Amino acid sequence: MSARVFDTQSLLQQALDPKPPVLPPDTSLKVAIAAMSQARASCILIAQQQQLLGIFTERDVVKITASEIPLEGLAISEVMTLNPITLSLAQAGDIFSVLTVLRSAKIRHLPITDEPGNLLGTITGESIRQILKPRDLLHMRRAEEIMTAEVIVASTSTSVLEVAKKMQNYRKSCIVICGNSHHKLHQPVGIITERDIVKFKAAELDFASTKAVAAMSCPLLRLPLKLRCGRLMSSCSSTASDDWWWWMREDI
Repeated sequence: MSARVFDTQSLLQQALDPKPPVLPPDTSLKVAIAAMSQARASCILIAQQQQLLGIFTERDVVKITASEIPLEGLAISEVMTLNPITLSLAQAGDIFSVLTVLRSAKIRHLPITDEPGNLLGTITGESIRQILKPRDLLHMRRAEEIMTAEVIVASTSTSVLEVAKKMQNYRKSCIVICGNSHHKLHQPVGIITERDIVKFKAAELDFASTKAVAAMSCPLLRLPLKLRCGRLMSSCSSTASDDWWWWMREDI
């Protein structure tokens, strides 16, 4: 076996989360969302006797919130995605094969099983990024080369319910919250993410009456478009906090 094959298979094992939140299908939706929020997990797997039945993700919570579906009386089995795409550990091969599956299927979570179909864990795009450590590869690239230019915004006075609806309609994982400053529109002041929606749903927030300004994460780091990614990552790590977000400006 070549060193490269060994290394990529080893990376696959490192990217595998062996203890994702797993719940039985009769779990109430309210309990499932609370469990997801407490674990700070991006998905819940629904299984019975180690056999995977479905998956429920942060995006599903956003969809339920945006559709104003009441949680009472619903079981997780009624809203989960049935028969999600899975791979056995043998089929997965190496970490780059898994990346190909995630991209081609346009999914963010890939449950991994053994040959009999027993659940071993999950691999996500985020877990792969943490293992591959792209810092060195991106060191000389500028922020403008890797940033997402298509940003969906909402004002500080927008309700969190409307923010969730925007998130669902545009299939975005976050909405940037903007206020007016020096007579400029789209002045970023905060952000609301899918994970925030899960947290708010677990806390039984009144989405319709709560304004984005009261729920958004802030502050944001202002960084220039020409900043090298090595310095960008250093700026992020030096904050030692998940509550900092970046936005890019041409005029810095």
